[in-house]
Amino acid sequence: MQKRYQVFVSSTFKDLQVERQRVLDTLLRINCIPSGMELFSATDEEQFAYIKKVIDLCDFYVLIIGARYGSIHPSGVSYTEKEYDYAVEKGIDVLAFIHKSPETISTANSDLKPAFIKKLKAFREKAMTGRMVQMWDNAYELAAEVLISINSAKEDSKASGWVRADSVPDLNAISELKALREENQILKDGLKKIQTQSASVIQNLAELDEVLQILGFIRVTLDVIRRQSKDFKWDAEASWREIFSSFCVKALTGTKESYIRGSIAESLYKKSSLFRENFHSGINHISDECWEKIKVQFLALGLVTTSLDTSQDVYWKLTKEGESLMFFTKATRSEK
Repeated sequence: MQKRYQVFVSSTFKDLQVERQRVLDTLLRINCIPSGMELFSATDEEQFAYIKKVIDLCDFYVLIIGARYGSIHPSGVSYTEKEYDYAVEKGIDVLAFIHKSPETISTANSDLKPAFIKKLKAFREKAMTGRMVQMWDNAYELAAEVLISINSAKEDSKASGWVRADSVPDLNAISELKALREENQILKDGLKKIQTQSASVIQNLAELDEVLQILGFIRVTLDVIRRQSKDFKWDAEASWREIFSSFCVKALTGTKESYIRGSIAESLYKKSSLFRENFHSGINHISDECWEKIKVQFLALGLVTTSLDTSQDVYWKLTKEGESLMFFTKATRSEK
């Protein structure tokens, strides 16, 4: 969804009308929503309370300082500085743009009273403390600096922005999706509970050290150019513990079932007489019947769980019991 960010532009007004207009035009060109004192006459506390509500809705606060301190609030602070203080207090991203040489601005657009000059100097220093500040000399330079700063701030900021109402997902659809997710989670939890309890429910379940006869085949390429290959059958004996040991590390954080099956096949092939008598290099497979037996057994023992990802691939992952068995089987013990 394309976002538009709302930007509050704060400055004195009469002396910076041209500069403000350049900034507002720039903000509109980069799909921002400008807000500012053009909409208000911030000369009383009631009006300023409304301005604060507008600032609350903004994603960025742009402060422009020229050579005037501005209209004074009864508290002795200018309305521009009060807006700035409020934006900082609310944690809104503040972007400050300060004139390089205020002494070069015409006297008609400058403060001449020593008290105001002193307040302006203190305000400039406050705005330049603790943040990056861009300096400007004319309206065109100011507009360019605002454009660059806003685009950069969009990338780094966590501001929420605004989107068109017709691009927002339907609330009813969101509620239905949430309900389906909750229902799916309940089913998953129930399945997991069944799996972890199955070992104690099933009577006479084979123990880990009992031996199983595994049948498989290895596909060996005979002629690469003609793409000719041949399957050689093999069989091997292995305990359930040995089979578990051949794949448990791979399944620790979740692995595709096809990788697990291949890992078991490679391990068991090396126990076969075919491997001992006449080594063949190729792709190993376990017979479907043996694979189903292996899969069901480890699910029944509560050592693994299975799940589907978005592409419908089956994944194996160790349960807590499976992790414990892996550590017991694989961990290195001290020889001291």
